[in-house]
Amino acid sequence: MRRPLHAGLVAVAAVLASTGTAVADPAHDYAGSRTPRSERHRVPADSVFSAKHYLTGPDVSNHNGCAIDWARVAARRAFAFMKATEDNDFVDVCFAQNWRQSKAVGLPRGAYDFAHPHADLTTARSEAALFIQIVKASGGFHQALPPVLDVEVNDDGISQRQMRRWIRTWIGEIHAHTKRKTVIIYTGNWFWQPNVGKWKPKGALLWAACYCSTWKVAPVVGWKKPNWWQYTDGVSGPKPHKTPGIGYSDSSFWLGRASQLKALTQKP
Repeated sequence: MRRPLHAGLVAVAAVLASTGTAVADPAHDYAGSRTPRSERHRVPADSVFSAKHYLTGPDVSNHNGCAIDWARVAARRAFAFMKATEDNDFVDVCFAQNWRQSKAVGLPRGAYDFAHPHADLTTARSEAALFIQIVKASGGFHQALPPVLDVEVNDDGISQRQMRRWIRTWIGEIHAHTKRKTVIIYTGNWFWQPNVGKWKPKGALLWAACYCSTWKVAPVVGWKKPNWWQYTDGVSGPKPHKTPGIGYSDSSFWLGRASQLKALTQKP
C-alpha cells in the first residue's frame, strides 16, 4: 500500500477513536485502528528501533490489499497476523488468500477477529462462530498461531464485568469448536484499563499495542508482560515501518525465543 493512503486512513481512524465515534464500515477497522491520537506519538516517527534481538512480523487486513508477496515477507519476517472477521457479519475480503499463501511459504501466522462486545452474550457466540467458520473454510487452524481476539472497542459502553463475560464467552466458543486451547488477546492499555480492568483471561497470551520506545511505557494492567509488542502502525512509532512484500504496515516484535514461537504453531 502506498504511504499517503495508509497515513490518511490512520489519521481518520485516530480522530474517530479520540471522539469515541465508531467507524460505520468494518472495512476501516484493523488491529490498532481505534488507538487514540495521543497514543500514536510516543516517539518521533523517524525514530529507529534496534530490532536485531527481536523477531518481527506484520499484521494485515484489506487495507494492505490482496496482492501481498508472501514469499518476500517470509524471507525477511518471522510471523504475521491477518484479519479474518469483524462483528458477526463482516469477512475480510483478502483473508482467504492471505491465509493460504502465507501457509504455502511456511510463515507462522495467526488469524484475528475484530471484536464488537455487547451485553448480550449471544453476540459473542455468533461472532466466534463466524470467525471459526471463515478460518476453517480457508484452511483451518492447524499449524497456525493461536486464534486472536482484537479487543479495542466498546460501542455500547458496557461495564467491565460485562466485557469480561463477553470475552470469556468468545474464548469458550473457540475451545468448544476448535482444537485450539490457547488464544491471543490484542489490545492496548489505553483500552484495557478503563474497559476491562485488572484482569486477564486464564491461559491467554497478550499482543499489546504501544507505539513507543518500549512496551514498558504503557504496560497492560492485569498482565505481567506481552508476548508480542505492536510497535508501529506503519506511520507512528519507531522504525522499521516497512515490510518487504507489503510496504508500510503495522508491525510487531515477538518478545520470546524463536523456538517458543514455533512451538505455538504446534500447541493445541
